[in-house]
Amino acid sequence: MQQAKKKRMNRIVGRILLVAYFALLIFFVFFSDELGRKTGTIVRRMNTHPFHEIKRFWAMRYTDGWKTTLMNLGGNMLIFVPFGFLIPMSSKNKVTRNFFVVTLLSMMFSGAIEVIQILTKVGAFDIDDIILNTAGAIVGYVIFAIAKAIN
Repeated sequence: MQQAKKKRMNRIVGRILLVAYFALLIFFVFFSDELGRKTGTIVRRMNTHPFHEIKRFWAMRYTDGWKTTLMNLGGNMLIFVPFGFLIPMSSKNKVTRNFFVVTLLSMMFSGAIEVIQILTKVGAFDIDDIILNTAGAIVGYVIFAIAKAIN
């Protein structure tokens, strides 16, 4: 009985954290002044060539500095780590606790963000962001799996 109560409490905490995470993610992706997000202020830009921007940022790490490289590449991964952790944590459904399902959900959610960005002119559509976000969610899922195994 105690184990079931602990699992239920973990799911409740996971759901609260998931809602908070989505709220923060939406704020930073669409409204944060620090990231230069102003509706309709940029021309629509698209990168549909996988790894193009990743290679570009990696190549310019010495000219533009590591900070720019880490902010773009690491930031895009880091922002989706909670997604990969919180989706399975907040669900008791075995389907949404599956590695491949969480990976697919993160890819779809990231893709939706990119489409909304291009439609609203808040940011740009970048296939590399989807790749990096999905990689971040995979890291989050691995953290979840390790935590579950330890528990």
